[in-house]
Amino acid sequence: MTNTITLKDLLQSNGLALSAYEIESEVINLAVNKVNPYYVGTNVKEFLKSLDILDNSVLGGYFPMHDTDECYELGLDFEDAEDNLDYTQPIKVKSEHNTYNWNGNGSNDIHFMELENEFGQTLIALSVHIGTDIRGGYTPFVIINANFDELTDALRENIETVEVDGYRFVGDLLSEWINIDNMETGDYSETYEPLYSSTENGLKEDAREVLKELELI
Repeated sequence: MTNTITLKDLLQSNGLALSAYEIESEVINLAVNKVNPYYVGTNVKEFLKSLDILDNSVLGGYFPMHDTDECYELGLDFEDAEDNLDYTQPIKVKSEHNTYNWNGNGSNDIHFMELENEFGQTLIALSVHIGTDIRGGYTPFVIINANFDELTDALRENIETVEVDGYRFVGDLLSEWINIDNMETGDYSETYEPLYSSTENGLKEDAREVLKELELI
């Protein structure tokens, strides 16, 4: 049996950010690590800003339209009649992932589903973890015009690194491993020790301790 979901399901779970204002204020701007703002890994805020996130001015081109009655039933009040989407249309779920299960490195974990609409187009429904317990504390979903490969490429490209004693530490949300590149020789090592700190100097000191443990310095 094919796994499906509806926009109504998304709306009634974590919520669904549809307007440009909601996307920015309720998702993008919250995708930060307030406790440990210095880290090695994916910068989820910059990752989101690099993507084609669809708002309610264009979603009608990707999902069927519905009359206004259901919008009123759901308590939605859109400015334009064109924003009245069919929230009950089944959408195929091709895959579902949470980066928490990958022990990845970055500012926030993300939960995302790869969807296929009735036109055969691939889209991503994505929510950012901003709470403590991974089972809850997520932002509303956003709908992204991308496929799995494009999304994971963006996770690798929007990263924070740290350089110390001639070595660069590089990681992302897709893996628990952090590469340690020798900036002079091109050689590299790996560590699965996550690097997060409340200060920039603290991050560098933690990285230096890893180098000492690996006998690289």
